[in-house]
Amino acid sequence: MIAKPIIDIGIAVTSFEEARVCIPPIEELGYEYRSGLGIPRRHYFVKGDPRTHHLHTSEINSQAWENLVLFRDALIQHPHLAEEYAELKAGLAQQYPTDREAYVDRKAPFIERVLQLARAAG
Repeated sequence: MIAKPIIDIGIAVTSFEEARVCIPPIEELGYEYRSGLGIPRRHYFVKGDPRTHHLHTSEINSQAWENLVLFRDALIQHPHLAEEYAELKAGLAQQYPTDREAYVDRKAPFIERVLQLARAAG
């Protein structure tokens, strides 16, 4: 999807605690560990300067993982939503090229709307 040139990788794990063993090997691949970066029970990594990758883990039975899967599936099932999201992201990337927090905050209402639609259809 067009927007910031960053590959976003989500990994489901069975246990946040047990996933700690993955931190050193992921760091060996050139990723920098950033803990949860404000999200509980998440391991988060970044790579590149300028940044090229985000990698985050979520427990497979968590609300966070459920949201990722619901959102992904909704965009696949409804191309018009995927197109709307791509346009939103492209505009926000232009508007906030160096302010990741603002970029993420401005996407949140759209993401929440899609999750509500997905749950209602579910």
